[in-house]
Amino acid sequence: MSSISGSGLDVQGIVSQLMTIERAPIRAINSKISDVESKISAIGTITSQISALNDSAKKLKDISELGQFSADSTDEDVLTASASGLEVTENHSIQIEALATQHRIASTTTYAETTDSVGAGTHSFTSGDNTFEITLAEGEASLTDLSNAINQSSENTSINASIIHVDDGYRLVLSSRESGSDNTITTDGNWEQLSEAKNATINVDGLTIHPSSNTVSDVIPGVTLNLKSIGTVNLTTGADTDKMTETLQEFATNYNSLQNTLERTASGDLKGEGLSLSIDTALRGQFFQSITDDEGNSKNVFDFGLTFDKDGKLSLNETTFKSAVDSDLYGMLNFFSGDDGFGGKFSTALTSFTESGGTLDSRTDSYNGTISRLESRADRLETRMDKINARYLQTYSTLDALVTQMNSTSSSIYDSLSSLGSD
Repeated sequence: MSSISGSGLDVQGIVSQLMTIERAPIRAINSKISDVESKISAIGTITSQISALNDSAKKLKDISELGQFSADSTDEDVLTASASGLEVTENHSIQIEALATQHRIASTTTYAETTDSVGAGTHSFTSGDNTFEITLAEGEASLTDLSNAINQSSENTSINASIIHVDDGYRLVLSSRESGSDNTITTDGNWEQLSEAKNATINVDGLTIHPSSNTVSDVIPGVTLNLKSIGTVNLTTGADTDKMTETLQEFATNYNSLQNTLERTASGDLKGEGLSLSIDTALRGQFFQSITDDEGNSKNVFDFGLTFDKDGKLSLNETTFKSAVDSDLYGMLNFFSGDDGFGGKFSTALTSFTESGGTLDSRTDSYNGTISRLESRADRLETRMDKINARYLQTYSTLDALVTQMNSTSSSIYDSLSSLGSD
């Protein structure tokens, strides 16, 4: 139907304006849906930040994460060390008398070109517990073919092959991938030894050890030694207060990020819901709970340097924390770690909000249910709108036709009267 009918009546324009009024309830429903979707989005943000904070709390709970130790050598040109899983401080005198070496041999035959044949057939190699064979076919048995076959063999886990250009040609060199006498290379043919496979010799606190590698992790439990050169060092292990400080500062940062979000949503998308306030209250209460150790001493997080400023932001007083570590390292570790420590209890409190069926999950389900109901109402109204639109079109189209007919009748009467007047 034309938007401007024969009578000059704008049927489409009239119907459009009427439908705008009729659709007001649908617009109101869509606005409510948008509000609820904003609430769900806010809960998603809170959930994400609670998860980040929970990761930090779990680091406090895990003594191997919080109670990191460092190992320091008095001469890192001789030896470096790292500590993992330690729970005690140690001091050792270490003398490195010999470094472990890899076995290296070279073919006694010198080849004029790398394409020269080394002989077709099967070649066997052994180093350590690994034995493998290389079979070369006629026409595919060059020096390069053998070197490539050794390096590319899926059964070879122990030997590297390389071709070295010497003064009078090319020689094949085999090197054991692991050091130590147990990894000596044996193979067929004639070979010259370039370096002997030897174990290292180290003296730890007067005890002599012969490790097969220059990376030694089974001499001092929890400490990995990296042997660099001949010499003597003192090795000390102790609490890595810098790492511990970083762990607590990360926890404070994630806590403050969550608090900022809770404050923002409490006055924004979740205003009047009470959810942000309930989370804030529950978590803040964790800081004021004391934990009693095995000796009956009661302490809280403030004894270890965590503190709130006047705006409620959490921070770590490093001086207080390091003093607590220096005076009672294991008391600090026991306070924070384990299921019954501060980290464990705080993690449990956080999990109660994010777990399936927990506070946030239940609230999200409720909001999704509200959206479903609102969408159903909107769908019913949309069906009704179609009928109302059709009725308006029929009504005003009929009116348009009547006006057109009246205009035509009026024009005919006018023409008839005009003709009478002219007579």
